[in-house]
Amino acid sequence: MIFENDINQSDKVLLDVVTKMVTDFQKYACLLFEDRIEVERNLLLHVKTAYYRVLYGLEADISLEASIKEKYPDVFLLTKKVSKHLEKATGKSINDGELTLIAVHFGGWMEKMGIKPATRKNALVVCNTGVGTSRLLQHQLEGLFSTVDIIGCVSLRDYEEMEHQADFIISTIPLAEKEKPVFVVSPILTEAEKERLLKKVNVHLGVKAPQPNSLTVVMDIIRQHADVKDEAALKNELQYYLQQQPLKMKEVNKPDLKDLLPIAHIQCLPTVRDWQEAIRKAAQPLLQEKSITKDYIQAMIDPLLEMGPYVVISPYVAIPHARPHEGVGKLAMSLLQLKEHVPFSQNGTHPVALVIVLAAIDGDSHLKALRQLTKLLNNNKTKNQLMDAESPEEIYSVVASHSE
Repeated sequence: MIFENDINQSDKVLLDVVTKMVTDFQKYACLLFEDRIEVERNLLLHVKTAYYRVLYGLEADISLEASIKEKYPDVFLLTKKVSKHLEKATGKSINDGELTLIAVHFGGWMEKMGIKPATRKNALVVCNTGVGTSRLLQHQLEGLFSTVDIIGCVSLRDYEEMEHQADFIISTIPLAEKEKPVFVVSPILTEAEKERLLKKVNVHLGVKAPQPNSLTVVMDIIRQHADVKDEAALKNELQYYLQQQPLKMKEVNKPDLKDLLPIAHIQCLPTVRDWQEAIRKAAQPLLQEKSITKDYIQAMIDPLLEMGPYVVISPYVAIPHARPHEGVGKLAMSLLQLKEHVPFSQNGTHPVALVIVLAAIDGDSHLKALRQLTKLLNNNKTKNQLMDAESPEEIYSVVASHSE
């Protein structure tokens, strides 16, 4: 920002926090502040005092908390969403008193501009186990929808208890549609699947379809009015903005894909009898090192007998997993490559060549590796390299080169 040169070095960390908060607030509220620099300049004053109060355990003045929540209920909720950046900087949670003071700032600017935040909706994500790939799906959805709050990732067992809280359901497994619309998706979304889902949800919400964020169209407009020095760099920046991806934050203590998939966890076999044997064979390295128990292997198989091949997340790839409490000793992954595809359904469909077992200990620590795996699998060239490799060492080489 322009005023960055006017502040001292100690404030630059907080300026970064403020910039991220304003960026996210604009995204969630579906607005653009006319004078963003002034918004950030004034917000920095609020955040600076809040930062030191939170850091040293001092209480904010909460006498106005109730009235502010009543006056700016939507703004308060949006402020709570963007406060994650301040929480990351302090390492502590931000109480409602501090959030109220920051909400006043945002609310004041919105009143000045004569605008209201967009109406928000709640969505519930349902996965058969409620862990593993459902957390990755949640991150993808949060980057896709600017006016939808993901209220949780739940298992099929817990779905009915929370269904009433959501405006619609996004599920990785088929669900009978009751009062709320259900959108069935793959656990790992391709760009085409994201676009289709966005269109379906917009129709349900009654949102007028926006003009396509076509990179080609945007670039054509820019060329008419400006000389572009580096088209590739500009395209990358525009694509990042138009897709509204969440801001990247440093992932502390989360292992890379190459750390969870060492050569010892990778196997290459010509064929197996059926999909059940494929899962058992794929899980053997984890069982031998006691990362999982035999119960966990059965817990991966049993739901498929009832629900079908929901773990086939893209052509030729299955990621079987179960709940952490069903037999996970430590976070781990393993991979089995099959030269002869094995069908993962009773009727012989859903052929699989790569079986990747995920043993998660919680809903978060495996996400960095899973995102790297998603990127690898979404690229047909690297996906084919995994399927065509002749040895575990060759597979690991592909995995390691994409663990960034």
